[in-house]
Amino acid sequence: MKEKNLFLSLVVVITVMITILFTNIGYANENFNSYSNSYFIDELNVEFNQESKYLDDKVSIIDKNTAVLDDIVLNQVGEYQKFSIPIINKNAEYFAKVRVDVFNSNTEYFKVSYNISKLKLAPNFDEAILEIQVELIKEPLDSNEIANIKIDIISELIYS
Repeated sequence: MKEKNLFLSLVVVITVMITILFTNIGYANENFNSYSNSYFIDELNVEFNQESKYLDDKVSIIDKNTAVLDDIVLNQVGEYQKFSIPIINKNAEYFAKVRVDVFNSNTEYFKVSYNISKLKLAPNFDEAILEIQVELIKEPLDSNEIANIKIDIISELIYS
């Protein structure tokens, strides 16, 4: 009987210790992830360069990572407009990998394509040029069709 109680006590103690261990590991991992993500987001400073000579005057910069092309009107199939938007890495230490997310409000009539002059930006004000082309792909029935295009910068930290 004494051995059975000792064995049960040992099982209970081991179970409690394992539970405490896994709870603390999960808590530490959650805190580390939230700290590291916010650290990198704060440190990475890639944005649209509003002071660049390459910025197209038809582009509206909403905030440092969002730009829009409003009320694009094209009349004939195959007609297109091109827009230039510079992207800059203002971070003093880190390289950044850059891509964009483009939203087209009128995919039935307009095709949007883009090209970034370079996908890896060096620290200290390295700049890439984002070229956006909006093309009319279907003839409007009644009147002119309108498209609104939203562009978001998505950047990732690169250590080398």
